[in-house]
Amino acid sequence: MFSRGQPSKSKTLQYNAKAGFSGGRRLRDDIFRHDGLNKVWVPDAFGFAAELAPPIYRCSMFKMFLDVTDDATKRQSVVPSSESVRRPIWETLDKTVDDVIRDFLQLLYHHMKLTFMDEGLRSEDMEYNVLFTVPAQFEILEVEKFRSLVKATGFGAHTISVSLREPEAAILYTLNHGVKSLMPVGQCIVLCDAGGGTVDLASYKVTAHNPTTKVEQINIVTGRPCGSMNIDLAFKRFLFEECLDQKWRCYFQSSDGMMHLQRMCKAFSDRKEAFDNGPSTPNITIQVSPPSLSGANISAGYLRISRLQMCSLFKESISGTMECLKEHVDKCLRDGLSIKSIFLVGGLGSSKYLHQRVKQYCLSLPGETEVIKPKDAEFAVIRGAIESHQKRLFGADDPISLRICPMSYGIRVSEPWDPIKHDPAIDDRFWNPRTKMTMAKNQVKWLIKKGDKIQGKRVAEIRELFQRNFDKSPEIWQDNIVMCSLDIPPTRISRHVKPACLLTSNMKGIPIDMFEKYKMEEKTGFWGRRRVFYSCNFDIVMKIGLTDIEFQLYFKQKLRSELLKTSWGELVL
Repeated sequence: MFSRGQPSKSKTLQYNAKAGFSGGRRLRDDIFRHDGLNKVWVPDAFGFAAELAPPIYRCSMFKMFLDVTDDATKRQSVVPSSESVRRPIWETLDKTVDDVIRDFLQLLYHHMKLTFMDEGLRSEDMEYNVLFTVPAQFEILEVEKFRSLVKATGFGAHTISVSLREPEAAILYTLNHGVKSLMPVGQCIVLCDAGGGTVDLASYKVTAHNPTTKVEQINIVTGRPCGSMNIDLAFKRFLFEECLDQKWRCYFQSSDGMMHLQRMCKAFSDRKEAFDNGPSTPNITIQVSPPSLSGANISAGYLRISRLQMCSLFKESISGTMECLKEHVDKCLRDGLSIKSIFLVGGLGSSKYLHQRVKQYCLSLPGETEVIKPKDAEFAVIRGAIESHQKRLFGADDPISLRICPMSYGIRVSEPWDPIKHDPAIDDRFWNPRTKMTMAKNQVKWLIKKGDKIQGKRVAEIRELFQRNFDKSPEIWQDNIVMCSLDIPPTRISRHVKPACLLTSNMKGIPIDMFEKYKMEEKTGFWGRRRVFYSCNFDIVMKIGLTDIEFQLYFKQKLRSELLKTSWGELVL
């Protein structure tokens, strides 16, 4: 949101990590030109300006970090079986996924600055506050990587915030603009944020309307990669496998052919949004490109798709969305709560066909459940993020009074060996000379578990005491923070336990007299003296938010941020 104001006033804008712009358009393409002097490929244009560029220079991805792992499968699914799978374009340009994201963000930043300069909103005269949202499926490491990529671009010179996940931003918009009669106290509302890449579901119980609306989260936010992009891929498969003559299948693998394919996909996307499975429209037609295209269902320059075939193209996205929706509805019903409204937001959320299917499903539910598409539903995430940020600036109460932790977080530890709990076949043992105890390695102490309730605040705060012993001088100690998405996390390190970050506590600069001094019970040496050792006790406070984890170290009851370093990245347990 931008308006003219006095110099040095803070202005807020918002983008999201699925490459959506605050104007609501999809910006997902980069094109590159070759810098002959430095012998590298440099970004040249993005978004719609890049859509019709030659494919050999254009990189496309929808949900970075979520989209890339399945790239080979997706590319294989839209080419003839006789064709080899093409390498991603960014690899042929000698770039990584991170490089492409960074280049895209930098082009987006330049576009933003030029747009604001045209409006007289120069960064020299005011502070930019840029908000980013991330998909529900992003784990902490992916959020941190995205945040680091943002900071490495021109955005890093301004105040940036990556503090909301898309479903929560959407529900905040819905609470601000929804009709109160559709959100009665004591009943549930379910929000379905169906976009291009993922479909995210969130469910809440309404607890109050006066003086302000308050809700409590009922179920963990869930998401699946079943957005409308799958409909587009299904269309390409249909085109290749059932419509095109053999000569055209090969042609569409060429640079010119891929440009024509892009035009047809754009035409299909426009018709897809209007499809409602109405019996009055037994077929939809799409102008083909090039006009001479031939094959089954193609006549006089138009491709005809039957109503039944359109339903099959929607099948994967619709079925995935309905399965996610059913999970949340079932949880509400198990808790004895009735569901008053289901809100559909996002690009796919505005689909008439999806709306029809959800309404049909609601007929089987007890009571009367309304299916609502809020006004400007496709902008719900963007506007919800901005409005939420504005309210926080003015000190308004958080409308979500109870949240549910989406994942378990803990620390890798060694603990005293327990023959009942530990198994010699899978647990490593070692002898601790100070404690005179056998210890089990690679165990996990869970600090907060998936499903735990976070009451009355945006973050969960956990304080944990750390005790480290040393002989002569304090050391540098490292601890692994781990995470797990299972409903019941394991007690030891396993394939289900992932590294989150590495905490490095550096106590080397602290005088020795600041630590507790002890003597070992057993006497050692010729003179039978008891060996001296020191104990270092400190607290680490872990603050778990919607999109990040923050750590603070307290020594002698004082905050000592300079003693703690947090390292994110691909760690090995």
